[in-house]
Amino acid sequence: MKAVKPIYNKGSITVFISIVLSSIFLVAGTFTDAARIRLAHSQVQRASQTALSSVLACYNNELKEQYGLFGFYLDNETVNDSFEEYFSKNLNIGSQDFLYGFNIENIKLERPFGLGNNKIFEEQIMEFMKYRAPLEIASELLSKIEGIKKFIKRLKSLQKKNGNR
Repeated sequence: MKAVKPIYNKGSITVFISIVLSSIFLVAGTFTDAARIRLAHSQVQRASQTALSSVLACYNNELKEQYGLFGFYLDNETVNDSFEEYFSKNLNIGSQDFLYGFNIENIKLERPFGLGNNKIFEEQIMEFMKYRAPLEIASELLSKIEGIKKFIKRLKSLQKKNGNR
């Protein structure tokens, strides 16, 4: 009769669990890293929008009040420098509790629409005046009507005084 060789399967469960756990750790690590990347992307977008709002807050108030235009007297270099400063402050670059390895390499803002473009300038003023002109005309008309009402009241009071004599 043939001799039966014993099957050695000691440690097979350990190998199986090691493979399963390493797969689980790999998937969990991938999802964690993907979530971290998405969070970093949203932080960069938020910081960019906030920095742009901060730069645009330096608008000329006279232009805004009279014509409804948000324009400012800054050259491209100053705008880029202030945007980079606000952007890095919003991302907390250089702070001790810095979670992500953000590094600003190059920032360049483009100005596709400027007030130097006459067509855009004229369209913006016309758009603003489309709403402002009727209000000014109506307020002038109301002030004239008020003046006429006051005149009629004075006239009636004078007529009463003259009628009492």
